[in-house]
Amino acid sequence: MITLESLYQDVVGGFSSDYPFMEFYEGDEKRVFYREDFQRKTRAVAALLEEKLSGIEKGRFIGIKHETHPFWFCVFYGLGMCGYNVMFLDENANKTVLHNCISMGNLGAIIGKADDSDEVLCLDFDEIVSAMEGEPQNTKWGEMLCLCTSGTTGIAKTVVFKAATITRIQRVLRATLLGHPCNLDSCYALGVDRMRVLATLPMRHIFGFEVPSIYWGFGCTFVFPKNQGVLELVRTIREEKIWSTYGVPALWKAIFNVYKSRTEEVSEDTFEEFFGSQFKNGLIGGAKIDEDLKPFLKTVGFQMGNTYGQTETGGAISLGYLTEEKSMSGIPGYSGQLFNGHRAGVINSEGEWVRNGKGELAVAGLNIYDGILRDGQFISRQEEYGELQHTGDMFLIDGDDFYCMGRADNMIINDAGENIYVEELEEDFAFLKDVTSQYAAVGVNNRPILAVSGSDEKEDLLIAKIADVNRTLPHYKRVENVYVVSEKLPVTSKNEVDRKAIEETITLWKRENADSVRTYNLRKMSRNIKA
Repeated sequence: MITLESLYQDVVGGFSSDYPFMEFYEGDEKRVFYREDFQRKTRAVAALLEEKLSGIEKGRFIGIKHETHPFWFCVFYGLGMCGYNVMFLDENANKTVLHNCISMGNLGAIIGKADDSDEVLCLDFDEIVSAMEGEPQNTKWGEMLCLCTSGTTGIAKTVVFKAATITRIQRVLRATLLGHPCNLDSCYALGVDRMRVLATLPMRHIFGFEVPSIYWGFGCTFVFPKNQGVLELVRTIREEKIWSTYGVPALWKAIFNVYKSRTEEVSEDTFEEFFGSQFKNGLIGGAKIDEDLKPFLKTVGFQMGNTYGQTETGGAISLGYLTEEKSMSGIPGYSGQLFNGHRAGVINSEGEWVRNGKGELAVAGLNIYDGILRDGQFISRQEEYGELQHTGDMFLIDGDDFYCMGRADNMIINDAGENIYVEELEEDFAFLKDVTSQYAAVGVNNRPILAVSGSDEKEDLLIAKIADVNRTLPHYKRVENVYVVSEKLPVTSKNEVDRKAIEETITLWKRENADSVRTYNLRKMSRNIKA
């Protein structure tokens, strides 16, 4: 039986005793951990966890609920050493989301804050990672890890990987990413001792979890900033001589905007002068890529790998580089070529799974999640759902090349990588059912908007009520524009609002009869609208 120890050994095995494993700050003091320091810390954390969790049987799931931290992985591996399986929890989860996760996983405890929940034992993360010495007595490792969807726009879902699956995925990704010519070109002149990677994304995400594991396994030093503010990230890149980092589009936009604001000319020379000659590549993922990013990267000589995938598929299905010719001048939405050991195809209009053509992307193979949790019990994915993993994304597969054409289902993915389900967004504005004949939430440029037709209310009062509801939503879920239209919204054959046709129809109405569509930008109006 392969256990979480395989992940642990995969991460620490590539480091010699005199090469920095990670660098981080305690206050303003910089600390350096070598392999032995990390292993000693992990064993000490495991020993304290073993003591604190002595009343909880081995094999139960224990949750980690904490933001990115230099010792997050020490807690993860420490729990594994104690014989527990591990669930990754959103550090910002509210009581409802947390209750659902506890119930699905039948959690034995949570490592986060002492008052996170009154349903299970909660241990303080800072107390646990303060452990300095100790050895766990248990000799059997845990066997599974579980990631949870955020649950902020629906009931959280569990995605379980067995240790054998996640180990295989990370080794395949490491070989592909670090063997790619674009990566190799960026580090030929550096040497392995200068391949320093900046830690960014939450480690509870598949992307934020796998990247450290992948690069640590190659022997790269991970550098943790003092905080996750964009100015601190930029400072760290410049002063700590960062070679690479990773993030969702919103994070990369923020980093590059700092550079743009401080230079008169965007060029390879000014980019190198600002960030340093070693900062040559990165990874982006989690949302659709803005097309204007590509010429910028080409101008400054930066290699940006674009990994398309989901949590369920090990974070990756296809890999491309945004300055490749097919991405720069080919069909928009180029996502690269298949990797991560998947077999991929699309569900065509006849419902057949075919290897080329247009349709919903669906994948099969070994490197997909193993199952879900129900009341703490592992349920096999294949037994529950079959061999194919449906992605919910429309793709064109043309030979070896993959092109993302948009969502197949009713979901908006913003540039911070957050998923917004339009049906649930419509329920947030359910009062509209009583005051309009038609309304719908749709995504325009990956941002949520509302289209409303046939209101019985005065328009200014209607917009005020919508704005009131909008302010109560999570910031990333808030509607940006409201379109009030005089015409009837387009409908399907079932007489339901046709969301896919709304954007095109509104554009047509605005062009042919501007008075038939009124646009309200809620962000601009938010300070002026009162209840």
